[in-house]
Amino acid sequence: RRPKRVHQQHGGTCYAFAAAACVEANLCSIHGFESPSLRAMAHHLIQKYGSDGGHADEAVQELIRHFGLPLQSGSISKGKAEEAVMLERCIVGSFYLTGKEWEIFSTHFQE
Repeated sequence: RRPKRVHQQHGGTCYAFAAAACVEANLCSIHGFESPSLRAMAHHLIQKYGSDGGHADEAVQELIRHFGLPLQSGSISKGKAEEAVMLERCIVGSFYLTGKEWEIFSTHFQE
């Protein structure tokens, strides 16, 4: 099996690709369900929310609503997140950085 080609993101679209990848991974576990493509889902989110960052949790909820997907979304406890991972389910985690923290974070990847 050939590895999937990695998408080169442009701008602040990581939220869209994280949400789409997680949804796609979870849909693949449903036998017989044909998932929308990762690109179609990410494109929908970028068209709706833009390319200047976004909230992955809101993006997942939008994908479920827009495509009528048989998934659930919402905040869960650390224990539930660990349980989901142990069951080989994909989850999206999110974080927030201040302007200064984002500068430090970004600098790390420029080196």
